Amino acid sequence: MASLRSSNKNTPRKRYTIDAFEGIEELASESEASDEEIPDALDQDADEFEAGAEPSETEDDDVMSGVERELDHVSEKASHVGERELDDDMSIASDPEPPAKKPTRKAKRLAIPENQRPFTRGTPDNIHNRLTKKERRKYFFGTGEFDADILMKARARWGAEICFPSRKASKSGAGGFSYSVAYEKAIKESQKNWKWYSNDGGKEWFSQRQQISTMGEQDAQDYMPVDVSNERHFLMGAVNQQKLHTLQPRESLPLHEPFRKDPEPGQKWKEVRPAEYKSGFLLNLGARVHCLDWVPNQPGSKQYIAISVLPTRPSDETPEAPAFAPHPQHLSSIQIWELSASEAGHIDSSVPPKLSLVIGAEMGDVKVLKWCPVPATGMDSLGLLACVSFDGSIRVIDVERPTEDETTYRLIDTFAFESKPPDTVCTCMAWLDSRRLIAGCANGCVAIWDLAESMTKIHPNPRPTSYASVTTSYILAIATAWPSLPNMLITTSATGHTLLTDISQPFQDPSATAVAPRVRVGHNTLSWLEHCKCALVVEDNLILKAFPLRRWFSTIGLGRLRSASTCMASSPCHPFVLLGSAGGEVSGNNPLRRVVDGGKIAMWQQDWFRHEWRRPSEEERNAAEGRQEQAVGLGKSGLSRISEGFKAEKISLDPKSSQTSKNGVFFKTIYEEQSAITALAWNPNLHVGGWAAAGMADGLLRIEDIAA
Repeated sequence: MASLRSSNKNTPRKRYTIDAFEGIEELASESEASDEEIPDALDQDADEFEAGAEPSETEDDDVMSGVERELDHVSEKASHVGERELDDDMSIASDPEPPAKKPTRKAKRLAIPENQRPFTRGTPDNIHNRLTKKERRKYFFGTGEFDADILMKARARWGAEICFPSRKASKSGAGGFSYSVAYEKAIKESQKNWKWYSNDGGKEWFSQRQQISTMGEQDAQDYMPVDVSNERHFLMGAVNQQKLHTLQPRESLPLHEPFRKDPEPGQKWKEVRPAEYKSGFLLNLGARVHCLDWVPNQPGSKQYIAISVLPTRPSDETPEAPAFAPHPQHLSSIQIWELSASEAGHIDSSVPPKLSLVIGAEMGDVKVLKWCPVPATGMDSLGLLACVSFDGSIRVIDVERPTEDETTYRLIDTFAFESKPPDTVCTCMAWLDSRRLIAGCANGCVAIWDLAESMTKIHPNPRPTSYASVTTSYILAIATAWPSLPNMLITTSATGHTLLTDISQPFQDPSATAVAPRVRVGHNTLSWLEHCKCALVVEDNLILKAFPLRRWFSTIGLGRLRSASTCMASSPCHPFVLLGSAGGEVSGNNPLRRVVDGGKIAMWQQDWFRHEWRRPSEEERNAAEGRQEQAVGLGKSGLSRISEGFKAEKISLDPKSSQTSKNGVFFKTIYEEQSAITALAWNPNLHVGGWAAAGMADGLLRIEDIAA
């Protein structure tokens, strides 16, 4: 029987690792001729070995038994570095594996006290996609008591309608037309807002300073230029049954006429359609429709729309830098057309549109025109009309209300308000309230004029009350957040940035301007949507985006166009927008659904109509030279085609699903210039809020009630 080994035997300790630096101390002691003994660096209890070391297969039972014993320290001078005399029954761990790393515990991040946290003015930056809808609305639209309630009421009213508005509300209150809370407040304060005009001498000031004379119809033709090929030929009607129609300048065609079916031979009855079927008209204005705007504050059956056209001018009259230099003051005009509404609010197709008033002046072609949108009651005139012309000036006209059955022709010799900034030209404009208007300039500055203040000063070129730079380049479009936030100014410029500026603060203060992400190409389609509290912009990638005021650097994708955007229209009566493009499509969209509920909501878009134009063929040109009847018109003006009856489409923002990309490459198609949609406008009057107007580059104007 094997006897147990004595625990008092002087034997070296067993080791399970090899120290690579063993003997360093001995070598140092020899160099110093020191006879000090080297203590064992690993002199500790044998049970306290490294966690990563594996025990040898020949370990003694005593070692594994856990019996405590005393071990004597043994130290010898080594004759060679790293060599030791070991007992025969000792095993050495050869080629040990690296020790396993002990699991480390992450230190807890200490919570920062409230008084030491950084202060964030406005919305915190550390919010991401994992937000509830309630939190998202709070961060995007405000923490006020009524901020979320206004959006939720709008969502309950129009959230189920995807592309175009409905005429009447259902029993549950969904659908129909309604002004925003801020607009209704402006209606209640109408007397206060127009006090400067009614009681403080504004009306008299316009009547004295604005010198107007009457001219005859023959003389007015010089102020109403049309293109040489002013006759328009177009195809229109049901699919596969389109007919050729012709319109002379300032003629109109009811929209239901091309859809009337001719009776078959021997058929005695005629198809009778309801009066509201395709209620509207198609007009020929003789030249490119450049801008248009409906007259607000018209509660009756008569509705008015202001239109300006842009005829083709000789190229030798255009300055070298046409965008930055004033153009010659050509004879031009603003046309006021009148339409009648039925008792149900439809366009009365039995009463053709009438050219009610023509305002002529020697001011150059009109570039922008906008009626003052502030509600007014008891005004004798149609309202205040501001316009920017290509000569670089901004003007305001107090437009009289037409009373005669025939067309009235007026010539303005002197404007009550006319101003032009020095060394630059005005490019765009917007109303701030009933007395203030703002214009963007080609040098990146904005100018604000106060009409009430201009009345007290006799100066041929009124100075603006504020004039400052907001960007470094050409301002393309401008809009204000009226009526809820009239001091918030939105601008787009050639730099590619969309800017939000608080004009109640000094412009030089950097905190007064917020900058949105830059796009490659500047865009001139900009609109403020009051029901969503957002600015709408179509960027260079053809995507319609919304910019919430509280998170200006964030965008919400709303839709996609097939071609470059040319114009956009929003309404104070509902949240639906119209988008016009260079390809001739006019699309309807409801941004409210996606703005309120977030990006998971499906996007829908529907084409109102599509307009295409082609140039004359060689055969048509030859026939026109031979003076062959109808071919004469086709050979000069070309041929247009208007298609409609499209269904709603589900839109995706994925570039791979876009019709304007192939193999990952984004492209844009170049269309004929006359195919483009150049101007869009919704009627701002509540009882006819579904009326829309679309102007085209070939001179056609479509006015239709598109509410369901």
